[in-house]
Amino acid sequence: MPPQETYSEPRPRAAWRRPARDILLLAALVYITFVNSLTNPLVDYDDEFGVRTNPYVQGLTFEHAVHAFSLPQPGEWRRAYLPLRDLSLALDYSLGRSLAREDERALTRQLHLTNLLLHTLNTCLAYSLLIGLGLEAATALLAAALFACHPVHAESVAWISGRKDVLSAFFFLAALLAYCRSKTSGWPWRAVSLVSFVAAGLSKATTLLLPGILAAQDLIPPAGNGSVAGGWRERLGRAWKAWLPFIGVALVLGGLHLGVALRSDTVHPQELARRPSSVLISLPTMGHYLAQMLWPAHLGVRYERPQDIRIADALLPVLFLAAAMGWTCRRAAPGRQACLFLWAWCAFTLLPVLNLVPTAAWGADRYLYLPSLGAVGLLAMGLVSGIPAKRLRQAASAGVLGSFAALAVAQNIVWSDSFQLWKNAVQHAPGDAVAGYNLSIHYVRRGQPARAVALLERARSTLGDVPDILNNLGVAYLDAGHAEMAEEMFHRVLEQRPEDATARLNLGFVRLERGDLDGAEEMFRRLLAERPGSADVRRGLGRVLAARQRYAEALQWFEEAARIDPKSADLFRDYARAAREAGNLALALEAARALVRLMPRDIRAVEELARLESAQGNMEYAVQAYEFLAALQPNWAEHHFRLGHLLWRLGRAEEAMQSWRRVIALRPDHAGAKEALERLGRSPAKP
Repeated sequence: MPPQETYSEPRPRAAWRRPARDILLLAALVYITFVNSLTNPLVDYDDEFGVRTNPYVQGLTFEHAVHAFSLPQPGEWRRAYLPLRDLSLALDYSLGRSLAREDERALTRQLHLTNLLLHTLNTCLAYSLLIGLGLEAATALLAAALFACHPVHAESVAWISGRKDVLSAFFFLAALLAYCRSKTSGWPWRAVSLVSFVAAGLSKATTLLLPGILAAQDLIPPAGNGSVAGGWRERLGRAWKAWLPFIGVALVLGGLHLGVALRSDTVHPQELARRPSSVLISLPTMGHYLAQMLWPAHLGVRYERPQDIRIADALLPVLFLAAAMGWTCRRAAPGRQACLFLWAWCAFTLLPVLNLVPTAAWGADRYLYLPSLGAVGLLAMGLVSGIPAKRLRQAASAGVLGSFAALAVAQNIVWSDSFQLWKNAVQHAPGDAVAGYNLSIHYVRRGQPARAVALLERARSTLGDVPDILNNLGVAYLDAGHAEMAEEMFHRVLEQRPEDATARLNLGFVRLERGDLDGAEEMFRRLLAERPGSADVRRGLGRVLAARQRYAEALQWFEEAARIDPKSADLFRDYARAAREAGNLALALEAARALVRLMPRDIRAVEELARLESAQGNMEYAVQAYEFLAALQPNWAEHHFRLGHLLWRLGRAEEAMQSWRRVIALRPDHAGAKEALERLGRSPAKP
């Protein structure tokens, strides 16, 4: 493979036109692949605590900047020291608010857009790096294109909390390119490289392995680079002093990150001390990552940790790795230096995520954002060097690129809804307690408590009587009508944590469900004295007063709760129900609309909105709501039946009859649809 011509060659038109064209193509490819992620909402996977309810990222102020760099940082999301990530989110909020005020959808779009722009920049930097390695322009373009649309990047790009991956990669690649530039342009570029490295380390801890990449770049020079002379020992003697500042930064920031991780219990070195053999998990972990980078057809949000690892199984990835390395280096003989560097890239960037020290999460797609650059570089070299026929090579490259892009577009959709997110997680990791726990919460919200109970009992059998699991299990039992089982769960929580406010609050709802209004009100009043700012306690009091038919007082409590917590779906559900019972349909409709804004795909929420829109005479809006319900549950006959009545009232007779015939197709014994069609003298034949 001949070396890439340098830009100093005396052909200025070719020197800038092809790179400019390639960068535009790469930017277009990134946009086409990830544009459907721009409308994704915040999901309840770190986004909830890290963005929606985190006041320190909701606007860039001096106070927020101080908090970002302060230690320790309390809060649910403060399990890592990533100040630049927080500052970038705060800057996005400030930009979004200046453009769209308080519209959450516009703010969310701004957050997604920044992720997309950072990924675009990273793709362009990756292309420049690959060109610098001496790859042919076509090979470098193919590798950068594969990086641009790789499906494993959906988690980092389509998920707002994946900001740390795309942001840290930008600084990482910038540091590496500036370091390479410093060899010919002097110390200012070396300073830029060091500052970029610090920024990368303050965005994500895994980037602290950059000194290893710098060493590989110095010891494995690009093919055809006549400026690098001598063997590897001579190159080592010339270069090692340049690495010292980077090693120093890595040690300082590494100690800081390790201290925060130990304090927040995200790494478990005691597990390694107790079972030294647990280090073997790094081998199947490596095999899993290689498979996801080269064959990303089975991506998930969560993955199950391998159990009972055997030596033979653990060695398979190592044998495969050795064989693949030998084959690629042999096939890419002219570009052997680039091939070796890309293997070194994979090795160094995978090292922090191989679970050599056990961590809370075994594996995730976002861990592969940087390592995938080495993998796609090797894949592109394999496609170019391993397929001699030009047409076949082009067809294979186009096929791989198209498959990657299609899988990425599909993976973006997984992140478009919290329920779909956790459903996907359970499908890929049915034994994962965290995935089951989170999916169960959505089943409760969707009015399917039996499924929630099954998932929570499975999580309980794995993790034991964890208070959070017991609290949610109690809520699921209560929603399913098993008040006694729910009460037992809440009492078990209080046995472990007597002052647990959530369990006591839920016991108040148990008493309310049993009709013990006095006991429920007493419980809520006591909690209100302890937690005067609680929206949930006010919701409980509102429900008690609504049950006593003291609607004016109930609605006042709900209004106060809505001011405290305007993003509580349970609150607006109860608020809408109480307002409807009070006969205040306008207020009920307002609450139902707020609920649907918070949970746009929640069946019960959209049903309530559709009924209220119809009751208020807003027939067109009601039709839209029922059409959406019919799309969400196409086999649910009642949605089509009610949609038919609304369409008939609007004078859209043919569409109404089509809806009723759809009902008959789903439920041939549906009396209402038969009667409606017979009254019109039409046959109830299937549409």
